[in-house]
Amino acid sequence: ETKVYGRGTGATITAEEKARRAAYDAQFGAPNYLTSNATGLAELRRRTTAQYGTMGETRGDYRSVLPGLHFKYRPAQNLIARLSYATNIGRPDMSNLIARTTANPDSLTVSANNPGLKAQTANNFDLSLEYYLTPAGMVSAGVFLKELKNFIFTQSGGVVGTGADNGFNGDYAGYTLTTKANGGFAKIKGLELNFTQQFTFLPGFWSGFAMFANFTKLDAEGHYNAGNSIALAPTAKVAGFNPTGGNLGISYIRNKLSLRAQFNHRGRYMTSYNATESAQVFAKERNTVDLKTGYQISKRFDVYLNIDNVFNEADLAQELYGGYAQTFIKISPLFHFGINARF
Repeated sequence: ETKVYGRGTGATITAEEKARRAAYDAQFGAPNYLTSNATGLAELRRRTTAQYGTMGETRGDYRSVLPGLHFKYRPAQNLIARLSYATNIGRPDMSNLIARTTANPDSLTVSANNPGLKAQTANNFDLSLEYYLTPAGMVSAGVFLKELKNFIFTQSGGVVGTGADNGFNGDYAGYTLTTKANGGFAKIKGLELNFTQQFTFLPGFWSGFAMFANFTKLDAEGHYNAGNSIALAPTAKVAGFNPTGGNLGISYIRNKLSLRAQFNHRGRYMTSYNATESAQVFAKERNTVDLKTGYQISKRFDVYLNIDNVFNEADLAQELYGGYAQTFIKISPLFHFGINARF
């Protein structure tokens, strides 16, 4: 059972407020915010209250029943087959449950949280085979099917309708809206491959090495509901699902030293849905390398140094449907170092 309560301030300049500010500026000039001018400071306080002083709140509750059934079969000594059915629930991020609206009458845009978001639910079907290697390792392959209802996605490009029931008490008619919404139904089919092996059977120095690799391939298709006053067309693309992803790495653990290098691949995927295909937003493909090191000083203390994104790949790079760049953010490699103590 889930109970929801959200309360938050807005950040809105209404058309009436915009007109009032323009009239004030035309009569007195722009308020002098940097001095103790009483008139300007009073106007600044009034504007701040008008823009950020509105409060909104929401409440809700729902119950979920999540059954599951799992089978395991061992046809050979080192081979295990698994078959399972499970249901689960994905609740909206807490930030989306706070009633908050930001409107701009100059650009005719409005961005709004959606406290009315429903939890997304899924029926999951999984089949896998696992083969255990000697002395320590595993090779596995699995296929899965996930059927989602009410999946959550970022919805942009819609236009706020007219009338008191447009979701904003009649305000912002004709504004372009960006918000989170529940879709209708989505089906995700996928393949997972995994390999791990410790080379302890090798002689001397080489026995400390290990290798790991995994790869996931997804095929997602879905249907978007028409929500409120925003008309959405059916589409086979589902925002937020990465079609390909994988890791490849090698590690070395010997005596007091541990080293690990990992390559991570993230494929290109849609991050923001728009009924106009050319306005859909995608995260670009990203490949990164991370390093992790550690050294045990004693039974109680060890030190570590980890480096994320060694080659300074773009952390957040987004583009439109045709590959036109929209956002490009690079974050320098991150260094994490410290000491662990056990008492």
